[in-house]
Amino acid sequence: MQSWVADGLVVGLATAVLGGGVSMVLPGNSGASLLGSSLGAITSSTILAKRQRQALAELESQFQDAQALLLAAQAEASVTQTDISTTSALLEQLEADQVDQVQKVSSEPDFSIQQQDEAIPDTALVTGKTTHSIRLQHQSEEIIINWLSTKGIKVEDYRLSDPSVDEIFNKHAIFLGDNLKDANCQPLLAPLLKQIKWSISQNRGVQYHLKNSTQVQIRVLTQFCRDLRDDTLLSSYYYSKNEKIIHAAVQDRKDIRSFFNGEWFERFVCHKIYELLQNLRLSYSCLLNPIIKFPNGDSFELDLLFLVEGKPLLVECKTGGDFSAHLKQFSDHRKRLSISSERAFLVLLDLEDSQTERLSQFWKFKVVNQNNLVSLIQGLYCGDPQSSRA
Repeated sequence: MQSWVADGLVVGLATAVLGGGVSMVLPGNSGASLLGSSLGAITSSTILAKRQRQALAELESQFQDAQALLLAAQAEASVTQTDISTTSALLEQLEADQVDQVQKVSSEPDFSIQQQDEAIPDTALVTGKTTHSIRLQHQSEEIIINWLSTKGIKVEDYRLSDPSVDEIFNKHAIFLGDNLKDANCQPLLAPLLKQIKWSISQNRGVQYHLKNSTQVQIRVLTQFCRDLRDDTLLSSYYYSKNEKIIHAAVQDRKDIRSFFNGEWFERFVCHKIYELLQNLRLSYSCLLNPIIKFPNGDSFELDLLFLVEGKPLLVECKTGGDFSAHLKQFSDHRKRLSISSERAFLVLLDLEDSQTERLSQFWKFKVVNQNNLVSLIQGLYCGDPQSSRA
């Protein structure tokens, strides 16, 4: 209310001063009076716009301070739930005020080049809840490491995130997972991936024939290879249009070979779960490929271990081989970790839905494929009766 009154005084004062000043200089001239009033309105609008931008900058600073406070509060084991709730409420209020200020600034006219130069950068104006909620929900790995330690389990090692590298690998993993088959459920990238894996095992170049492929399939396959080459996952790539053959060579790097041999599937599944948990606005922590050690000295590696809203979620990803051995091993891991059957998911690439249901009933944990994984995990948190079937 006080801000509204002050803004009104600014507008009135500027209009009166400039309007009256021009009238005194040019008495009896109605056009001059009109010009003076217009100058006063423009000046006052410029002042108000600048003040609103300053207010937005202050709110942005307060928002960041509150966000940092909340992250610190959640990381402290001794913090009370009341403290976290209070800070969360403050953060939401600041965010709402910030959005309101953005709307005000965006609706104000710009009257000067100087005012545009002083504008807050576009990145500061992105205040949608999705961006901030992702930061708050994806908690530190230390939370899940501490949870394991309470059970006497030590984390000896796990895969650390490397933003520059992960961005490249994740991009191709998501594209690969989304395009294994085309819209008609016909193989698309899957046969090429199989050829790449065989070439790696034989230490040979890739030759993939597209003679019987449609133009749409050729476009997707060649685009995928070009993107891999541009990001140097392929050391060379050439498509012979006359012969309709892809010629390529996989870069000789351990992490790239691991990516094609199955790590891409872990990244794809992890992305799908992250996306779901963020959409559901659930807090979570995740360890990637942790090597855990029990008090008796037994140790083994997991694929993905989540802690969602304080409860574990175990996910193992397999792209092929003898899945019977994977079932027994996963069952043992789940029991050693004391994770309930409805929170344990073994993801087997391209396994038929009917077969996943039969195996789930037999092994008493969730056996899924890349297509039904997300809906079943969503049912776990949204009360879908299908998710309760072991």
